[in-house]
Amino acid sequence: MNIVRLDFDENWKCLEEYVSINFDNDIKINNKDFMNKWSLVYNLCTQKSPFNYSSNIYNNCLELIIKILNEKKNLCDDDNVDKRTVIMSINKGYNNSYKLFSYLDKFHTPRNKLKSVKDSIFLLKLQTISYICKDNKELIEEFIE
Repeated sequence: MNIVRLDFDENWKCLEEYVSINFDNDIKINNKDFMNKWSLVYNLCTQKSPFNYSSNIYNNCLELIIKILNEKKNLCDDDNVDKRTVIMSINKGYNNSYKLFSYLDKFHTPRNKLKSVKDSIFLLKLQTISYICKDNKELIEEFIE
């Protein structure tokens, strides 16, 4: 029986593209695509060492989310941008991203005493929305869940 090893770099590019489109309000994510990507994360995380990529995925996931949210912040520095639309895209991306990487929170983060992916992404989301809203209390209350 041949064991197929999944390549991290090749598969991460696929996940990176998928996570990026999750933060776009105009793109509808279908369940089949989501489950395929979730399965890919699972498979990358459950390969035997040294091919278990849980740490790589955890680190890359957070770096990617930070990059995307910084782009959203920069976008909102333009006064002509509809901040509500940007915040809606952040909430959409947050919801899909933490679910996509949820397998990490079952084993990887507890074993390694790391902050959960869900909590980490939530804090990044809050910081970004607070930055975008600045002193607009009404906008903050509307979007902080």
